[in-house]
Parts: sequence; C-alpha cells; structure tokens
Amino acid sequence: MLAVIAGVSPALRNPFTLPIAKQSTPRELWDHPGFIRTSYVITSVWAASFAIGCVALALLAHLGAAHHRTDRRLRDSDGLHHPLRGLRSGQGRETG
Repeated sequence: MLAVIAGVSPALRNPFTLPIAKQSTPRELWDHPGFIRTSYVITSVWAASFAIGCVALALLAHLGAAHHRTDRRLRDSDGLHHPLRGLRSGQGRETG
C-alpha cells in the first residue's frame, strides 16, 4: 500500500514527502524548483524501495512455502525428519 501511495502522489502533483520536508525548511524555499524537485526524487526513491521490499517479501514467502512443502515430503509417518531417506543401503556410510 505504501508503494502505491508513494507512487501515485507525484502523479497527483503532491509528493508525499513534501509536507514533511516543509516542516524543517524555511517558508521562502517552499516554491523553489530545487526544493520541489528534491521532494519528487525522494518520493520516487521511497516508492521504489517500498515496491522492492514488497516483491522481496513476497518472494521470501513463496520460497518459504516451497521449502515447507519440500520439508513435509521428507517426513515419515512417524513425523520425524529423515534427510537421508531414499539412499540405498550402505550408501553414505563410511566403511572400514
């Protein structure tokens, strides 16, 4: 939702960082093109970071779900994890 708000606010000619920036900037600079342009740039960076974070979290959630499904397949009916299931007898053991 934050990515949408940050992304849409410049299109509405009201970057969401502008009111915050005005709180710490002298009033005579509020209409300066550099001040306004900087607010647009900062808002764009926030929008991109929110969107990247959203995609990253969705990807992690998907990978976590895939790992959980794989982990479930490796469990036996006794509910214990058997990481070496499927190996032939004697395989993976040292012989001496």
